[in-house]
Amino acid sequence: MCVLSLPPQNFPDCCILRKVLFSFVLLALRRGPMNRIEPIGSGSVRRPRFFSIIPCALLGVAWVMVSCSKPPAQPKAPPSRPSDVNVELRDGGPVVVRTSVAEFQILPSGFLQATLLKDGKRLTLDDPEVGSSGGSDSIVQDGKELDFILDFGKAKVIESNGKLGRGKRVEIPARPLAPAGVAIERMLVLEAYDDFPNIALVSSVYKNVGNTDFKIDQVWMQQHRLNSHEVKGNPFDMWSFQGSSYDWGKDDVQKLTRASSQPNAMGEMVKGGYGGGIPVVAFWTASVGEAIGHVETLPWTLSMPVKVEADGRVSASITIPVNTTLKPGESYSSPRSFVSVYAGDFYEPLRIWSSVLQKEGWEIPKPSNEAYNVSWCGWGYEFNVTPKQMLGTVPKLKELGIKWATLDDRWFDTYGDWNPRPDTFSGNSMKQMVDDFHKQGILAQLWWLPIGVEDGQGKYESHKYAVSKVAQEHPDWFILDKNGKHARIVRDLAALDPSLPEVQAYYKQLTEKFIRDWGFDGSKLDNIYSVPKCYNPAHHHKSPQDSVNAMGEVYKTIFQTTRAIKPESVTQACPCGTPPSLAWLPFIDQAVTADPVGAVQVRRRIKMYKALLGPEAAVYGDHVELAAISRPRWGRAEFRVQNLFGRKRVRSSSQWR
Repeated sequence: MCVLSLPPQNFPDCCILRKVLFSFVLLALRRGPMNRIEPIGSGSVRRPRFFSIIPCALLGVAWVMVSCSKPPAQPKAPPSRPSDVNVELRDGGPVVVRTSVAEFQILPSGFLQATLLKDGKRLTLDDPEVGSSGGSDSIVQDGKELDFILDFGKAKVIESNGKLGRGKRVEIPARPLAPAGVAIERMLVLEAYDDFPNIALVSSVYKNVGNTDFKIDQVWMQQHRLNSHEVKGNPFDMWSFQGSSYDWGKDDVQKLTRASSQPNAMGEMVKGGYGGGIPVVAFWTASVGEAIGHVETLPWTLSMPVKVEADGRVSASITIPVNTTLKPGESYSSPRSFVSVYAGDFYEPLRIWSSVLQKEGWEIPKPSNEAYNVSWCGWGYEFNVTPKQMLGTVPKLKELGIKWATLDDRWFDTYGDWNPRPDTFSGNSMKQMVDDFHKQGILAQLWWLPIGVEDGQGKYESHKYAVSKVAQEHPDWFILDKNGKHARIVRDLAALDPSLPEVQAYYKQLTEKFIRDWGFDGSKLDNIYSVPKCYNPAHHHKSPQDSVNAMGEVYKTIFQTTRAIKPESVTQACPCGTPPSLAWLPFIDQAVTADPVGAVQVRRRIKMYKALLGPEAAVYGDHVELAAISRPRWGRAEFRVQNLFGRKRVRSSSQWR
């Protein structure tokens, strides 16, 4: 029997030992069987000692070789520093989550109260109704709200370290506030992070724990009751930002009044072809602000209604039209919502929201250098502009030092095909016009409207729709409504489904035609909002929401294809008259104030885009001719903007009083 005594891990001479053992074995092999052998018949047979030494020697060599080839074990990395977020769990509630600048309490009633900690003061707009047990999150079943009772005794706190950095996660189970037999359970999750101390993320998981199906009509989240707490004012004396896209020219920043009420539908297209939006509603006074919304990178279809109630307080919440049935054992997970407290106006919560989304993968590109240059737009010539008129501006553009010229609406034959009109851009005149601009040192941008397609139904202005070639060749590409008909978008156009790879490839081909073949240096993408849900059975959607979620893919294709051909290109997108959509906002070089109604709206929208896209954002102030300058009797110049008939065509006049 041979025994090896293992050296310590840091044994310094293992290679020397290996050499010694090798020498020993070789010496033994050379000497051969020279040891004494017991005589035959002695009752036992003994092997030469040489053969009993070799196994031990070989085992030793093998072990030393392994020891020498194996790198020294590295000491275990010390555990990461725990989060600075402090959590207090109390039987019966509340749960108190405290960051460096804020405190978030889940009250015994279930309501979530957010408080700003500033200069030794506790500042909040939240004013939960005394005696209410509804909570901030609930569901609607068969038209009736179903509230939940939190089981604070089973709450858990978990250290978290993910995309948002170090933080803490609080999980609180709940049962329905209803008669026995309602077989649904809820797990409420609140997250807070060191790097985002002004914000708490909240989500819920609803699980069917029964033996029969359970239908959920709606999920309600972030139900808040707000009060300005102004001693000499009304509870609704506060300002608000509401990021929905639902009506042309509507102020997204407004001072609340007793009559204020707005549904704030987000995600899916809404009436009039609008939709999308920034899923944030924010409120602020001179001392404190509060905002709610969601932090998913997809454009969830939901609403964030804001209303001044009869008692003067402001209600705000998130409503999700789930309309789903859970089989036994199945669960529904809500999007991650947020509540934020801050000091300042709408810039702060939008900046925070954007920062969180960027950590989640919502990548904001740096604008091209050309995106900061002044551009002249040919919209003043309206629908029937010609190459001669466009090029006729060159002397004035050069005189003013303007480097860009934009060919605007109706240069094309049909929406969807995007070929030059034969009556205004015949033959090769489109490419020739671009070449002529380039010879004069001027870059050219092209107006167009992705996703919209003519299908022979309807018209816009004087242009009666034909059946486009793409509609004839690919009738299976269309978004269909619940009745199996072509869903309509802005300008009463039919819509291609952006979730289809074939549709995305088609827009790549169009972009290559405009940028590479015709020579344009960028795109002005106009009337950009959202799309309807798709019920086309040929598309095999997991959900009708797939078309809405994929809208950004078309704009991503356009942006990336353009950048690949011309790195200093400019892609602009205009959600005419409304805030933008998170779906396509990361795929532009240049934001636009989008047909603003007045100089105040111009300034506020520039500030909005700077909050969303960062201080380096390139923001186009829109058409100069939209602003009419007048001088009132007291001598101060004033900008006015007129919006006629709900369309972009705006006339101006300069009147000096």
